[in-house]
Amino acid sequence: MHETYSSVVAEVKEGQDVATVTEISSLGYGNQESKISYDKQRENGELPETVSTKSVEIIKNNECLQPVNESDDGCIDGRPTIEVLCVDKTGELTSSSVGDNTAHERAKVAGGGYMTSLAMQRALEEPNMTLDEDLGVVASKLTEKRIYCGAHSGAHSSTEACTTDCGANDKFQKILENGVGYRGSIAENVRGLLAVADIDFDNQVFNAVMDGWSKTLDNGAYFEGSTGDSRFTVIENSMKDAQEKSGSFERPVAVSKHLEGDHKESFIVLNYIEGKTFSQVQLAKNLAESFPDIDKKDLPQAFVVDVPRIVQLAEAMGAASTEDGRIRSDLEIKARTEKALYAGIAYQLATAATLTDGSLRNFVIK
Repeated sequence: MHETYSSVVAEVKEGQDVATVTEISSLGYGNQESKISYDKQRENGELPETVSTKSVEIIKNNECLQPVNESDDGCIDGRPTIEVLCVDKTGELTSSSVGDNTAHERAKVAGGGYMTSLAMQRALEEPNMTLDEDLGVVASKLTEKRIYCGAHSGAHSSTEACTTDCGANDKFQKILENGVGYRGSIAENVRGLLAVADIDFDNQVFNAVMDGWSKTLDNGAYFEGSTGDSRFTVIENSMKDAQEKSGSFERPVAVSKHLEGDHKESFIVLNYIEGKTFSQVQLAKNLAESFPDIDKKDLPQAFVVDVPRIVQLAEAMGAASTEDGRIRSDLEIKARTEKALYAGIAYQLATAATLTDGSLRNFVIK
């Protein structure tokens, strides 16, 4: 993913800043049985050349780069939202339908911030509790830092393989396994993605992340009884706890989305610009306008990863309080934050390798 082969510079609509969009190499590894595949979409006619070309043009022209206007985050999933679940003024979780979702732009990471941060925690400390308990602790640590995260369910939930229809949640154990299994390739990808931000790669730190994931996988008791559904319940309870601790019920601090339809992701967009995100809603609108004769459900989608959110989560996990209340030194916080950052980036890559066949076209916005 670190090898670049084309780039274009375009003005950002909201200001005078300039954003550079660079296409980078596809992963080249992943789940070869997955239907989330650029190559398969092209081969079977699902993604016509004209639609692919127009999609790339939209991505490169920064037509979808929008300001983040919600403080919580969401998942990278490219499918449209039809309902949101949030804490209402009575303190209970309430679901409501969504019409136009244009006004709500959130940062996006695999599974939402709680799941990505759980992958960080699995690199930072050896497991001494169950997965569900661990996830609850991670959410509490983020709430202490006033960082609130979302999640999602989907149209394919309740199947044996996808109890929530969020792959980054349902397949958490498999993603860690693939992270370790593809560690050589992922190491090179992490190296390249850090280089975009002018950060030198430290192989020792990366190996420590993989060692942490390996130790987690070797602990069978950690995963016992945990499912996508049970983890989703932990997230729901964490949203309620976060709302209460925020001190106000006037406005939800986080939402969980319910997504519609099948996966049609053909692209992965990695955004490095602070305060911005690539709007999947805007991509869908622009493509619908360009191809009015094609059913909207058949148009391509994009996974979106916002790197600044990974950094924010890593800083929070790095500085998180200890169980015994000990104050961490600056040196310890720095080392933990670096390891958490590597783990957060690796989790995005391992998720892509689990949910896709590795052929999606990838773009970096910086």
